[in-house]
Amino acid sequence: LGSPSLLDDIFKGGGSVAVWVYIESDGGGNSGRIFEKSESSSIGWRLECLTESGTNIGVKFIHTFDSADFLPYTATDISMNTWHHIVVTYNRDSTSNLASMYIDGISKTLTLDDSPSGTANTDAASTLYIGNKSDAGRSFDGKMSQLGIWKGVLTQAQIQEVMEQT
Repeated sequence: LGSPSLLDDIFKGGGSVAVWVYIESDGGGNSGRIFEKSESSSIGWRLECLTESGTNIGVKFIHTFDSADFLPYTATDISMNTWHHIVVTYNRDSTSNLASMYIDGISKTLTLDDSPSGTANTDAASTLYIGNKSDAGRSFDGKMSQLGIWKGVLTQAQIQEVMEQT
């Protein structure tokens, strides 16, 4: 999608991304990308699949910081080969802010691989990719529909409304 200014630093001050997905496997490199707004692993953010476990899979959100990145993920309890609505809301302005992830309108408990420290890296010069990353090495395996990006953290009620309308 390129890098229009409207999509730059969407999580600065709070932002939300949403998508309907039909995940068939964990994708390229066992971490197929749903969204990625970066040109390298050290700048930007991404939403990716985790390694599958049987017929289930988890999802991880990553936002880069200059010292340590923010790496929350869900349990591998999302069933593959069925449609799911995924929403991530996050405000990167403070390292104490935690992302929220909703699967089918229900808030998920997230586990942290690492907590953020330092200053959030800007993604202003980065391209937004859907279904892969810049080197095409992390292809998403499945289908996507009704992708959305909002400036602002959506509430549970707004997430439910978006899910029901799409």
